[in-house]
Amino acid sequence: MLGAPLLPSSESDSSDSSSFSLPLLWRVSCANDVRSPGEWLAAFAVLRVGPALLHAGTRPWVVGLGALLTALIGLGAGWFHWFGTGFVALALAWLLLVAGGLLARIERDSLLSRKEGLPAARVGMLGLDACMLTLAAWRSEIPVVPGVPAGLAWFAPLALLLLLHLLPEVLPPRRWTWWLRDRFVTGLTFAAASVALPFDATVRLAVLGLLGTALIMVRIGRGISNPELTTEG
Repeated sequence: MLGAPLLPSSESDSSDSSSFSLPLLWRVSCANDVRSPGEWLAAFAVLRVGPALLHAGTRPWVVGLGALLTALIGLGAGWFHWFGTGFVALALAWLLLVAGGLLARIERDSLLSRKEGLPAARVGMLGLDACMLTLAAWRSEIPVVPGVPAGLAWFAPLALLLLLHLLPEVLPPRRWTWWLRDRFVTGLTFAAASVALPFDATVRLAVLGLLGTALIMVRIGRGISNPELTTEG
């Protein structure tokens, strides 16, 4: 009926719960326009367990707290030189942050919360980037090279993460540019490089590869219609 809540009350049975919550979750997930593996996994997790969490009274900040604890576990693993485990933990922390953001949107759409969102979510994303930067610098072999300043270990990972922020903003939207925003993919890539590849060389090649790809995309975007390229004389 008109005026009925979007989410059922605790007295409703499980069938009513599914009939109200799952369409709402689908609507939120589709509105999010899932474009990368991490976003898909976060949306899938919310679709699977989101109704039970919301009906149990679990607030999005609880999921955010889980993301914080997972990130701290990742930093602790890196401190003990378990870098692969640390990067995987940070990737999972990003998934929890995204899932918490989806739950916050569900609350707003369900009129359970009048807030505009979780301001801490943006800070959490930047915090995860800082954690990845820290683990990458700890993983680097540059500090053990005699005569080389230890601060150089931070340069290539910092350049890489800055490019991951910059390129999606300046390049035309493409599927792969959305993957650059996905820290689940970034964390797993760091983990694979830490375990199976020469880490420093891989990070530097990634920086060069992104810069080269950006230059090519800019050239393609301009095409031959650029007046500066077609002016005679």
